[in-house]
Parts: sequence; structure tokens; C-alpha cells
Amino acid sequence: HKSRTTLRLGETARSNKIATCEVPMDPSIPDPPVPSALPEAESLDTNVLNNARTGQAPSNYWGEVVKQVTALLKKNFILGKRNWVTTCLRLLSSFFFILLIFGVNEGIQIRTREEAYNKDITSPEPKMIEGIPACVPKYGKTSCFTLAYTPAPVNQFKPDKDYATLNAFVESSTDATSLCTKTGNGGGVCSDCDSTPQEQGCKACCEAFRVSKIVRGIMANNGTEVRQPIPVDKVIGFTSPLEMDKYLLANPETVQGAYIFHSPDSRTVTMTLQQNSTSTAVRGEWTRPFFSVTVPMQVMAQREIAQQIHFSEGEEADMQVLLSEFAHPALDVTSFEGAIAPLFLLACAMFPFAIQMSEVVVEKELKLRQALSSMGLHDLSYWLSWHVYQSVMSFLSAFFIYCFGCIFQLRMFLKNDFGVLLCTFWFFAQAMVGFAFFVGALISRSSSAVMVGFSTFLLGFLLYFMVIPFGFPYGTVSMTQSFSYERDIVSGNYTW
Repeated sequence: HKSRTTLRLGETARSNKIATCEVPMDPSIPDPPVPSALPEAESLDTNVLNNARTGQAPSNYWGEVVKQVTALLKKNFILGKRNWVTTCLRLLSSFFFILLIFGVNEGIQIRTREEAYNKDITSPEPKMIEGIPACVPKYGKTSCFTLAYTPAPVNQFKPDKDYATLNAFVESSTDATSLCTKTGNGGGVCSDCDSTPQEQGCKACCEAFRVSKIVRGIMANNGTEVRQPIPVDKVIGFTSPLEMDKYLLANPETVQGAYIFHSPDSRTVTMTLQQNSTSTAVRGEWTRPFFSVTVPMQVMAQREIAQQIHFSEGEEADMQVLLSEFAHPALDVTSFEGAIAPLFLLACAMFPFAIQMSEVVVEKELKLRQALSSMGLHDLSYWLSWHVYQSVMSFLSAFFIYCFGCIFQLRMFLKNDFGVLLCTFWFFAQAMVGFAFFVGALISRSSSAVMVGFSTFLLGFLLYFMVIPFGFPYGTVSMTQSFSYERDIVSGNYTW
């Protein structure tokens, strides 16, 4: 017999050559015995083949799953301990978001405490009415009118001149001439507003003339140390209250206030005020249209009416009106937690999403899962270990959200049940864990995972602004959205 022996001559001779030697064997040495068949191995191979054919798990499958899940969980917690910065950021990020809620809420409350409603006013100081403020164009508008009035010779009339007599008013324009034409016998134009009864057809003409003098006086005498005279392009007149209402309806937020005058004779003038009650914020303070616009309009009109009726030319009506609010205790400052907290709580609940997805993608990118699968790792063990680990981290994150909310004394955490809040944040985090695994299975690079994670984060913010401020698609109490409907009580029909 001959024995073929292969020697690698590389260690001593520093060569990669392989030498093959044939060594004759002693015929007196018997051949080694052939080992008998291994029944245990044969039965094991048979069991494996049978399980593969039938699709059943081996008898010790669940034991292997438990061991593998335990080992992978230990691995995940060790990695979390080594990457302690990422772990702390993931668990304690809610501190910074709740700190923002607390800071924004306190800042808004401090600002609103400076308003008169939220102060202790025991001896209010009276303030002089300085005149009608100039209008400021609202959002989306390019122009506005400080005041409108009726009656006027024509719609959208501009009172650009002073008229000492009725004849001057009649001759000012064709519109005034048409208004002041007599309808009785003889025709002609109106020339006298003091006769009783007035000439037929001259009542509207004389009323427009007297109102024009009052409006021109308001425009000229509005100037004080604080206010300026009202320019002509900021005043507009209409023939009737109906025409003025049509204009206001067609052009919202363009007129600050309006007068409706009624003057049946030269000794009687009454008025009705219309105000634009839309509040606006000026440097963080909300204006009150009634006190800032309506009251000055009333004072200026009353002073000018008195000037026209009770004072002759050369005399000036000296009227000073002071305004003082009632004494009152400080009202409770409204908390803004309900308005600002949901946005920041959504942010801290979605923040771990990008980290969860990137952890799974990094293992796939480094071929760690493939290497473990080649050594017998089950898919169930892999995903179960990740889900248990992420569930524990999500539970801790939800618990820290509640703890930080109580530390900062946010009422939504103090007034609501601990279990309800904990389950709310934890269940949302559980849903995001499943979504992170789904998205992570579609991504092969960790750099892309970070980008997709924060894109999903921004998408969550977009959906928040669709649902909370606008009520889409659920609808709100004050408006009917496109997905809602109402039932007409009379007809019984549904209107979308």
C-alpha cells in the first residue's frame, strides 16, 4: 500500500509550493476498522428531512427561539449601553420638548398679563379721546377706508370740497345736480333748505348737503397732537345704507367704520354707527375696535353735529371726552397648553422613529443579519428581539414624558389619569415601531434611513396642521367640512 501525503512547504522555506510524497506502507499493518453507522445521527438527519418535507418546526424550535431572543436582547442592550449618548437622547429628548411647552406657555402668559383685563385696576385713569385712528390694511388687502357714510350724491362718492351754500353743492357735479332737481311744478333745482315745508323733491338734496358739511368737518377737525386730518382718499360715500352694505359685503375688511346719518331738517341730525369688529394684534397686543375706533367716531361726529347746529361761523365747539374703564380685579390668565402642547408632544413621540429605523437598516447594511442567519438564526427570533427591545425603550420614553410633564406642572398631566396618558404615548410609539420596521425593510443604506426618518417626521407635522387648525377631514364645531353633512329639518334632505 502507498499513502499520499501532502506537505505545505511555506513556513520554513518561505514558499507556497506544495510537495506530494508517496510513502510505502508496511503490509503487516492491518487496515483500520470501518466504523459502524451512527444511529443517532441517522435518526437526526431523518427528523430534519421529515420536518423539511412537512413544513413543521423541530421539537426544540421554540427553545431555540427563546435562547436566540435572549441572546439578541442582551446584544441590543449592550449596544445601547455602549452608545449611551444616543440612548439618553432617545429617552430624554422629551425633556427638551416639554421645556419648550413650558417656556412658550409662560411667555404668552407674561405677555397677556400686561393687558388691562389681566391687571388689578382699582383706580383707572381716564384717557382723552384723541380722534379717529387711520385705517391699516388688513392681511391680504392693499388699501382701506377710514370711514364710510351715507347719504351721498352718488355711490363711492369722494367729499373733496367744502360747500358754503346749497347752490355751490348743486353746481359741484352732475350727480349733485341730478339729485337736487325739483320734481314739482316748474322744475329747476333746489335753492333753499330752510323753508318749511321744503320744496318738493329737495328733501334728499338738502339732507346730502348737510351730511356733506358734517363729514367734511369730521375730516378737517380730526387732527390733534396724536391724530392727523383724514385725507379724501380714505373716505367714501354711498346713496343709501343698502348700497353701503352691498359694498361692505363685496369688499370685506376694507372699511374701518361707517356713519348712517339722518337729517330731516336743519335742526335735527341723528346717526347710526357701524364698526368693523375684527380684532388685530399690534406688536403682540390685541386691539379692541369698540374703544379704539367706534367711540372716537361717535365723539367726533357729535362734536361736529353740535358745531353745525348750535354754533355760528367763527365759533368752535370745544368738546373734550375722556374714557375710563370700570375698576375690576385681575382676571385669570388663560393657559395656552391646549393650543401649543399637542405640537411639541407629537414631536417628542415621533423623535425616536428615525433612530429605530436606522438601527435595523445598519444591521442589514453590515450583513449582520445574513451572517447570523447562516449560523441558524430564525427570522422570528430576529424580529421578536427587536420588537421587545423597541417596546421596552418606547415604554421608558412614554414614562419619561409623563414624569417631565408633572415636573413642569403642566395641567394636562396633573389633571388626567396616569394610566391613560402612559398608554396613549406608549401605544402611539408601538405603532411607530411597526411602521419603522416596515419602512426599514425597504431601505438598504443607513444614510437614506436618516433622511427618510426625518421626512416622515415632517410629514407628521404637516398632518398635524391639517387636522388640528382646519379640522380636516373630521370637521369642527364651527364649520362644516367637505366630509361632513347636515340634515335639513324641514325637507329631511342631507346637504354636503
